[in-house]
Amino acid sequence: MDTLMASQFRGLFQLPVVRCQNSTKLIGCLLSRQLVTARRHEFWFTFGPDPLHFSLEEFRDVTGLNCRAFDVQDSEASESVPPTMWNKLFDTAVGKLTVLSVLRMLGNEYLAVEKRLPLALIALVDGVLCPSNKDLKLTPRYVEMLSDVESFLAYLWGRESFLMTVPRFLPPLVVAPGENPLQVMRDRLSQKTTVCYGFPLALQLFVFDVVPRYWRKFDAGEHRHFH
Repeated sequence: MDTLMASQFRGLFQLPVVRCQNSTKLIGCLLSRQLVTARRHEFWFTFGPDPLHFSLEEFRDVTGLNCRAFDVQDSEASESVPPTMWNKLFDTAVGKLTVLSVLRMLGNEYLAVEKRLPLALIALVDGVLCPSNKDLKLTPRYVEMLSDVESFLAYLWGRESFLMTVPRFLPPLVVAPGENPLQVMRDRLSQKTTVCYGFPLALQLFVFDVVPRYWRKFDAGEHRHFH
């Protein structure tokens, strides 16, 4: 835990527990109030008399994560590296495990000590910050990055998570011939359920920061944190 608290993930563990109860109603309300702009990495919406916008800067402020630009090496990282780290951590084929499987492993008191930190990190990234599928399957590339834990801890998880989160808030860039991106977005919002990947909780945390009166509806006497 000391390693996590000394890393960019520290701010996540210091979040008030009561603020982190995912409110699908709030997120859905914000998505339905969005203002359509030409900016692909900003989410604009109305909440009260003034428009608000949620960008990489706001994401960084509420999460404390590393959001600087990717360098060339990061951008060219291979998706087909040999599964060396996967084989060290797991005894199953690549792509067969989920975050729930990892949490079960971490609950085993006989788990090798050297596996605990890497497994906790992959559960945090694939389960909280960068989930990319509804089953929370592990991302092989992220697992291989654990071969260098120090580099993993310093990686640009803020930018990675943001770029995975925001596209689901906006009209799609690519649609089928004859389809209108705005109508596709409207149809998505009219469904009973929809899927948001990445870390949509950051948008909720942002609203709590900029609209204090909304936060007062929650129990102000609750001060527990995750650490």
